[in-house]
Amino acid sequence: MDEVIRKYWRWGALQIVLAVAVSALVFWLQRRQWMAAPPEPGTEIYAHDWSFQWMVFAVLWAPSVLLATYVLLGIELLALRLWRPKAFEQGG
Repeated sequence: MDEVIRKYWRWGALQIVLAVAVSALVFWLQRRQWMAAPPEPGTEIYAHDWSFQWMVFAVLWAPSVLLATYVLLGIELLALRLWRPKAFEQGG
């Protein structure tokens, strides 16, 4: 495997980790502010629990962030194939 492809996969893994970490931080900052206020009358009290909020992150936020990151990585791989086609040739 060519060094260019190895670097691509290393940077891709770093992009995935950073995307999830930054989105978790943004989610936490938004929810921290929302949870600081008392719940409105008539709303469900379980929504004001961190375990519920992290489940919302895992089910709603994280998959969309990962999908967007994977699409970006696919575009980067396509660009890499166009600019460095020899890196993808077999046996050489």
